[in-house]
Amino acid sequence: MKLEIPLEIIQQTTNCKKQFACLTHPETLCKLHQPPAPVLFLEAPARKYCHYKLSFGNEFYCNCPTRRAIYEKYKL
Repeated sequence: MKLEIPLEIIQQTTNCKKQFACLTHPETLCKLHQPPAPVLFLEAPARKYCHYKLSFGNEFYCNCPTRRAIYEKYKL
């Protein structure tokens, strides 16, 4: 399954070092707490390094524009 996200959002994701694997391989997405808060908190342990994964106390949240768009459009 290939996910479709507007080009302007992809262009905002300037620090992606994974060549947008989330769009072609959604199984690689970091899992989110269910239901996600207004901030996309990641399930612990957040398993991979990412420039958009930020620490918040004992948790991590995702600051990636593409990841947010994927959640808002596909609820993944």
